[in-house]
Amino acid sequence: MILRKFSTGIDTLYLKNKILKNEPKIIKKYPPLGFDKKPTDGHTGLGQNSLTSRFFQYNLLDWWGTTNLRKTIKKNYLDFLNLKEQDIFVQCWANVMRNGDKIKPHNHSQEKTSLDLNMVSGNLFIYCDKVTKTYYQNQEILNKTGDMVLFPSHILHSTDKYVGCDCRISIAFDIRTKKCLELDVHPDAHHHWKKI
Repeated sequence: MILRKFSTGIDTLYLKNKILKNEPKIIKKYPPLGFDKKPTDGHTGLGQNSLTSRFFQYNLLDWWGTTNLRKTIKKNYLDFLNLKEQDIFVQCWANVMRNGDKIKPHNHSQEKTSLDLNMVSGNLFIYCDKVTKTYYQNQEILNKTGDMVLFPSHILHSTDKYVGCDCRISIAFDIRTKKCLELDVHPDAHHHWKKI
């Protein structure tokens, strides 16, 4: 399977604090709806009261202080696919898991040729008070703060069950070229994607 893990120098403490500060505001402000106006939690199993269920309603890259995150996503994407400089479009959100939470297997695109179409998804591990794992098509990856994993969007991925006293935080994102955005993303959702 094709996936790649990158070590980043991103300030994860800053992002952790920003995510936890914004979590209740986002949950209060936005309903857990997808572009089709139907309730969703992104097929993660985290439920409609989770921050993840608002993934369609905001883009974390619009937050102040995410310039380095934007640059890191773009650089690693271009390196991952061995591409030259070009504009890409990213939808980005945060996941906050608490005791007993587990993300069930899901993918971000049904397209089996997503790598050929440069359709890539990713996770940046931000924080956890326990050792945790993420599974990509049953390949086990030990999470490490500041590590970013990129993978084809059709790959099923999930987490182990979080059992701890604090929380487990990650940032998830989907990356598309302009062509892929037009092919893969519903037009009503285009305004949520950030060009970087």
